[in-house]
Amino acid sequence: MNYTKEHAAKALAIMERLHPRVSPRSEYSELVSILRDPARWKDAHGIFDKIRVNITLPNERRKVHGAEAIFAFVAENAAKTAYNCSGEDAPFDDDSFEWLLKNEEDFLREVRLPAPDELRWPHTKMNKKAVGCLLAVVIAVVALAALNLVERSRMRSRIAEFDTCDHHALLAACRDMVTHRDAYRKNKSCLPSASDVESVYLTPKATPFDEAVPEVIRSLRPFYIVIKKDSVIITCHEPVAL
Repeated sequence: MNYTKEHAAKALAIMERLHPRVSPRSEYSELVSILRDPARWKDAHGIFDKIRVNITLPNERRKVHGAEAIFAFVAENAAKTAYNCSGEDAPFDDDSFEWLLKNEEDFLREVRLPAPDELRWPHTKMNKKAVGCLLAVVIAVVALAALNLVERSRMRSRIAEFDTCDHHALLAACRDMVTHRDAYRKNKSCLPSASDVESVYLTPKATPFDEAVPEVIRSLRPFYIVIKKDSVIITCHEPVAL
């Protein structure tokens, strides 16, 4: 393997990410400092020896297992990688970096952390199509929430119009429309209904309400009016087109 600065950068990223999850050791901190400074990569051979003598071998003698033991191997191979990137003579095993990646996976599995490519952008496993779908859903949810707020505000405004209108004049106008119900069948805004032939449906959608519709009702800007035999239904809430 041709070791480059990218291998050292990867080793540094692994150490910085995993180091806080184990017991602090001066050897680990020194290794991180070496990885951060390319001029010191040649010193990684010495720190490897310290990690092997002070941490790895004692772990093996005491039969230490788990994250602490696995991380010692992570640190060893990170040190080997750093030294191999220095270009010095007598490099460590050519597959040291590959072992570093394997040790990282073992550590993540032990502490139940997601693998790096599941966390970091843009190395996420989600493909562009999935990301696009996720963004589309988020945008749709935000748009619907905004539309809902606008619609609620409009409904409150329309309710306020009903509350402040002349209720006596409105009642008189409705009674007049019931009395002259048949006359409204000839109105240009009349909408024939096959299911309810007795009622008269008026809507401004095709033709605006003319003066035949009382002013107090027209001022409410109804979406449609239903004149029944004994009542008038005034609907001011226009359906929202999505």
